[in-house]
Amino acid sequence: MLPLECQGCHSPIIQFNSVNLQPLFSRYLTKKDLINNWHQCQNCLSVFRSCSKTSDYKYSDSEIYIQKEFSKRLSNISRITESIDINSIIFDLGSGPGIISKILSDMGYQVIQVEPSRDSFFKSIPQLKIDIQTFINQEIWKQYLKPMQKASILLIDVLEHLPFSIDIFKLNSDSNLSTVYIETGCVDYAFPSLNRWYYLDYSDHIFVPSINSIYSSFNNNNISIERISNSLNNYSKLNNYFRKIIYYINKLSYLIFNRDIFLVPIRSMHDHISITIKP
Repeated sequence: MLPLECQGCHSPIIQFNSVNLQPLFSRYLTKKDLINNWHQCQNCLSVFRSCSKTSDYKYSDSEIYIQKEFSKRLSNISRITESIDINSIIFDLGSGPGIISKILSDMGYQVIQVEPSRDSFFKSIPQLKIDIQTFINQEIWKQYLKPMQKASILLIDVLEHLPFSIDIFKLNSDSNLSTVYIETGCVDYAFPSLNRWYYLDYSDHIFVPSINSIYSSFNNNNISIERISNSLNNYSKLNNYFRKIIYYINKLSYLIFNRDIFLVPIRSMHDHISITIKP
């Protein structure tokens, strides 16, 4: 069932276009009903789909996985720390296994994880098992603030999973929030673009905003948007050569078929954005 309006700009349903994002070879060929159910708002160009599937992916508790995630997140942590006040309480919404929360906690920040569906790996960091919409609507963060203290909110790779309007995160002067910091995929760089179909191919991704929708949602706030890379690894030399070959095959395929053959992410492709919102 389609939503009644666009999550990005609130345009009515009549302004939605169906979009076919099925590549030649997909990691989710068995879930074609999920892949092909994308729509695009004619007004702001955000894309979304009517179905929602909770990911059945389970975070590994292996040392290899944890170190890999630590390495990835630690290399980009300055993007977050440059945007938030060290004296604020950080609420890491959709914190997942708690990697980012752990890094910030070790750096001296006071952090509270907000994750309703999974237990954090790091039990020493407080975790609230409450859904994000309830947390925002009821302004739960105010219960944890000292006098004159502010809160900062993080949403790292979370926005694409949320079924409600993004302007729920708009800041008011009396909200006791100093910053909302978001990292997410962006329609302007992820669709349609060489080798970036995979971002829209995850079964639990249901919304990807456009830059227009972000500015529209937070027009009364001080907002800055930066295009960033969300690469997972620095690959070996042999792996990089392999990826270059894949890149040129896809480039040829894109010229002929207007789509990619292989869905291998290319290192340092910038398909994400960081969004810093202040009152």
